[in-house]
Amino acid sequence: MLKGTKVNIRLIGEGDLDLLRYWRNQHTNDFFTKDQLSPQQQRAWYQKYSENPTDRMFIIQLKDSTPIGTVALYNISIADRTAELGRTLLLSEYRGQGYMEEAIKLLLNHTFETMRIWKIRLSVYLDNASAIALYSKCGFESTTRPIMLMEAKNSDIDIGKPFSMSDFSEDD
Repeated sequence: MLKGTKVNIRLIGEGDLDLLRYWRNQHTNDFFTKDQLSPQQQRAWYQKYSENPTDRMFIIQLKDSTPIGTVALYNISIADRTAELGRTLLLSEYRGQGYMEEAIKLLLNHTFETMRIWKIRLSVYLDNASAIALYSKCGFESTTRPIMLMEAKNSDIDIGKPFSMSDFSEDD
């Protein structure tokens, strides 16, 4: 457990799965993937996660052990001394009080000092000004020209109907 003045962060455990799934399903718009997770999907994710040495997810908790959010370090590469920060979620009633900032700084300090990681990256939506401001306070800087993810959708398609690559034949 990493201890701060306002919050502590601890590794997730199997006992956190229901809470993680509840939070994830309540905040789908905050993540790059929007799917609702079933208990079976959450367990399958945890099984894969627990076998992956390059992925560490943490519960952010108040000093009285009340869980209030998550943060993760993943794609950890000891060879390159790099990692990615993500899966940040803070319950709305705890936002704007410095909890996430302290949790991220705790994790960064531990990662830089103990693991000797050289660089940590993250991805953030361009329109998420509060997250960008938070990450800047924690020492992150933009390293590339901003991009915008765009989509074109076919509203006339039944996405449940299978297709095959032969639908792209050159004979047409």
